[in-house]
Amino acid sequence: MSSSDSDAPIPTRKRVPTDTAITSALRAAVQACYTNDDEENLTHKRIRATVARNLKLADDFFKTSDKWNAKSKQIVLDEIVCLYHSCPRSMFVDSH
Repeated sequence: MSSSDSDAPIPTRKRVPTDTAITSALRAAVQACYTNDDEENLTHKRIRATVARNLKLADDFFKTSDKWNAKSKQIVLDEIVCLYHSCPRSMFVDSH
């Protein structure tokens, strides 16, 4: 092994944020669209794209994740329902 081989950077695995961080980011993105009257971007696809970009996840993270595909859609929907109907979020917490 040459010295140039040992100087090469060691590839690191990209860390995925915690479930709590992802859930919070999804809710915050919905709240931001709602607060700013940005209904055009208040869709699960656009919210997920925003969150993936903000958390530096792969563009298709939510779509390709067995865990997060349906879960993220439900979190976005629950948050929208809560905001439009002023219901307590605790109503949905157990469903995730």
